[in-house]
Amino acid sequence: ARKRKPLPEFEGIEILDVAAEGNALARIDDMVVFLPFGAPGDIVDIKIEKKRRSYAMGRITRIVRPGEMRARTSPSAEDAAGSIFPYFQLEAKRRQVVDALDRIAKVPHPEVAPTLGSQEIWEYRNKMEYTFSNKCWLTLE
Repeated sequence: ARKRKPLPEFEGIEILDVAAEGNALARIDDMVVFLPFGAPGDIVDIKIEKKRRSYAMGRITRIVRPGEMRARTSPSAEDAAGSIFPYFQLEAKRRQVVDALDRIAKVPHPEVAPTLGSQEIWEYRNKMEYTFSNKCWLTLE
């Protein structure tokens, strides 16, 4: 079997923006790194898990300093009133649509209107998942 070189770890990397599929985007030299669960402005230590020619996928090993865009973990009146995160998230969603039309689809399009958000930013989603099958779930015993 071929031995693979261990992939590098980096310290003190700033997350610059958000990318598609909920990933954060950082740059190391000329390489773009996609990181799940990051927020713009965070200073993090990362471990590269998959490296390609023009980009890499990694994971956050430690948040050195959280950025201002990081969402609060619990709702409170002061968080909801003073947080800029929901507005940034709406703008990021709009930019993702524009990017898909421009860069991926390469189609002409009119100006994309701002994304409309909900007034309720905490505890407003309900999700239920059901599994159905025509197979019997009982064991032979």
